[in-house]
Amino acid sequence: MDADVRSQLLEEASEYLKAEEDDVVFNLAFDAACETVAAAVGKFDENSARMKLALFLIMQQLYDNRSILETKNNEKISCIARTILLQLQLENYSEDEDD
Repeated sequence: MDADVRSQLLEEASEYLKAEEDDVVFNLAFDAACETVAAAVGKFDENSARMKLALFLIMQQLYDNRSILETKNNEKISCIARTILLQLQLENYSEDEDD
């Protein structure tokens, strides 16, 4: 991911999470979420609203819940993130098959 895209996504994520961009944990959560999305779908499309949302949801989980235990509400967010990532995986797989 180039520096301009990273900067833009960090700014958007900061607004979404209402967190400071210069926070070490925030940046770690951003990097981990980017890797998670990229590993799940194969490539990151910064123009995809669902990919951005998946990134922000994963970031929110990592940033807000720094515990190994999950509560009922967190499970719902995880389910949303899993659903979005699964959709993106299936779409990416079918696009690769068409090539």
